[in-house]
Amino acid sequence: MLTRSVFIVSLILISLTAASQKFDKVKYAKGLNYMAKDSSFKVKFGLRMQNLLVVVAPEDGPVTSRALVRRFRFKFDGWLLSPKLVYKMELGQSNLDVRKAGNLLLDAVVKYNATGNLWIWFGQTKLPGNRERVVSSQKLELVDRSLVNSRYNIDRDFGIQVRHSFNVGNAVIREMASISGGEGRNYSVDNAGGYDYTGRLEFLPFGKFHKKGDYFQGDLYHEPNVKLAIGATVDYNEDAAQSRGQLGSVLGYNRSLASVMLDMVMKYKGFSIMSEFIRKDTKDPYGKAEKALDNSIASDATFVVGNGFNAQMGYVTKSHWGVVGRFTNITPDTETQLTEHNMYTLGVSRYLVKHKLKVQTDASYNTYYGNKANSFIWRFHIELGI
Repeated sequence: MLTRSVFIVSLILISLTAASQKFDKVKYAKGLNYMAKDSSFKVKFGLRMQNLLVVVAPEDGPVTSRALVRRFRFKFDGWLLSPKLVYKMELGQSNLDVRKAGNLLLDAVVKYNATGNLWIWFGQTKLPGNRERVVSSQKLELVDRSLVNSRYNIDRDFGIQVRHSFNVGNAVIREMASISGGEGRNYSVDNAGGYDYTGRLEFLPFGKFHKKGDYFQGDLYHEPNVKLAIGATVDYNEDAAQSRGQLGSVLGYNRSLASVMLDMVMKYKGFSIMSEFIRKDTKDPYGKAEKALDNSIASDATFVVGNGFNAQMGYVTKSHWGVVGRFTNITPDTETQLTEHNMYTLGVSRYLVKHKLKVQTDASYNTYYGNKANSFIWRFHIELGI
C-alpha cells in the first residue's frame, strides 16, 4: 500500500510541475476581484481545497489508511463604502471543517480602521493567539499544523478585538486585545460561563517582513536581510464548558483556563525557523469533585491542560522546492491522565504558485510515554486555491 501510494504521488508531482510552466502564475495568484463602478465596494472571492491521503503504521498493529477532503472553503473579503471598513467571510464545507451538523461558518467579521494604525474588529474570527494558529492552514510548510496547536490553541470566537501598531526606529511593535464569548465559533445558546480575555504583543526588531512573511510559513521570498518576529499571548477563559476552551467536548462541569503562549519566527535567504511554547492551566482538570457527585460525567472526561513545545526549521530553494523538519512535544498535566507524546516530522513541498497551488508530503514518527504503541505516519496532500 505504502509503496503504491508513493509511486502515484511521484507521478502526480511530475505532472503538476510540468503543467505549472504553461499558465500565467501572476494573474492566477491575484484571484477573482470585483470593484463597483462607483467605488462603493470591493469584493474578492476565494475558493480552496486540500485533498489528503494518510497512512498510519502502529508498531503493534496493522497499517491503516484513509483519503479525504481535509478542507474545502469559500472565502469573501473586501471593503464597503470605504477601504476603512473591511469585511471577511469564510465558510467551511468539508466534514472536518463542519465538525458538528450545520456548523459551516468559520469567519464573519467587520474591521474598522478608526485612525492611523488602530483597527477595531467585531464578529467571529481567530483570536490573537499562537502564531501557528493564526497562520492560515493554506500557508503551512507541512501538511498540517502541529499537535501543540491542536491541543492548546484558543481558536475562533465571537467578540470584539482592538489592534494597534507603531514604530520605534526600524522596529515594529503590535498590540492586540480581545473580549469574546469563550465558547468557540457558532455557539448559539446562552453563554455557558464567563467571557474570554486575550492580549497579545509582537516585536519585530528588524522591521516588517516582505509581504507579511511573519504570517506565512517558509521563506518563499528569500528575505535579503534577517527578519525576526517575537510574540507573546496571555488568555483567560472564565468558566469554560468545553475540554479545550473554544474546542472539544462539553464535559458536564466548568473550569477557568489560563494560557501563556510564546512564539518566534525568523527568515533569511530561504531559511526559516519557527518555534512556539504554550502553557495551559486550570485547577482539578479531571473534575474529581464533580464526578463524585454525578455519575453521568464520563470517567475519562478532562480539560486538556499542560505544556506544549514545537520547533521547525526549513529551507525553500529559488526554484520553489522546500524541505522542513519539525519536533513537537506534548506534556499534559498528570491530573488529566493523558499521555506525553513526541512527534518527529520531515516534509517536502513543491510550491507551484506560492501557497495557492502546491504539493506537500511529510512523514512522522510518534513516541508515547505510556502504554500506547509508537507509530509512523505518512501524509500527502494537494492544496489548490483561487
